[in-house]
Amino acid sequence: MRLLRIILDKNEVKSMRTIFDNDKQGYKYTLWMQRYFYGKDIDTENMSTAELAAEVAMLDSAELPEHKDWNDDLKIVYNNR
Repeated sequence: MRLLRIILDKNEVKSMRTIFDNDKQGYKYTLWMQRYFYGKDIDTENMSTAELAAEVAMLDSAELPEHKDWNDDLKIVYNNR
């Protein structure tokens, strides 16, 4: 998380559309970004995966892959060409 903050601060990023993986860590990163940009404080450390997923589902700025991660989605698209 600290590395993300350094990158965002250094590049003066003011908003972003999150595209993290569809898993517990991806949900945490998505909610962290929401907190960073919009000040919404959510205690992600004490939430279950289902609770995290429900919070992320309510965000307009989050886009999650249909499968576990973006690599799986890209493989399916590539194989269907």
